[in-house]
Amino acid sequence: MNTILFIVTILSVASAAVLAVLNWRLISEERRRSAARVDALLSAAAALPEPAATPPAPDSPADRIVLRPDSVERQDLFHTASEPASSVWRLAIPVSLAILVVGTLVTVLLLSNDRGAQPAPVAARAAGATSAPLELLSLRHELTEDRLSITGLVRNPRASRQLAGVNVVVFVFDRSGAFLTSLQGPLDFRTLAAGDESPFVVSLDHIADVGRYRVSFRAADQVVPHVDRRQAPVVASVNRQ
Repeated sequence: MNTILFIVTILSVASAAVLAVLNWRLISEERRRSAARVDALLSAAAALPEPAATPPAPDSPADRIVLRPDSVERQDLFHTASEPASSVWRLAIPVSLAILVVGTLVTVLLLSNDRGAQPAPVAARAAGATSAPLELLSLRHELTEDRLSITGLVRNPRASRQLAGVNVVVFVFDRSGAFLTSLQGPLDFRTLAAGDESPFVVSLDHIADVGRYRVSFRAADQVVPHVDRRQAPVVASVNRQ
């Protein structure tokens, strides 16, 4: 893309230079022709003999001569052989202008397409960084009398961006599947760079008849996607001890 832009720019500059030279030559040619015409007129006027003073004679029909302009002689006098060359220069000017305009338009279009395409890889990298889910490496629980304690370990993938303020959210259900309550607690490390791990512990008191629970993660009122790396479902059943 940069090579094409460079070539188009060089062609546009060259066309502009050629156009400037053609304009200069055309102006010089017109000035030279004008000067030649003036010199020819002056020479013709100087070569004419001065009329002798003669008494006026009466007009007669036979002596009347109708003078008609000789267009061929005037054309030969004022038009030189440089007219075809001047036509060539006049034709070259619009051609150069067309080349310059086309080159400019192509350059603008290529620059617009290049600028429009540049943010795409950046956006793709950002989307890939934000889409990497949190990895749940371990999950354990302990239920004694009326207290439920849940511990685990999570990891922020190396391909992900830095995470901050991630909380663990646990939904608790009874043995029949009815919802009992939910609890929330922070990770031990509030900031997770790419590749970092953090344990967590959440506890709930005064609860009975716990059948199972579900773990999820949130940050700034948004759900943080996660994937279970324990090769087991995230919904855990509770066995009373």
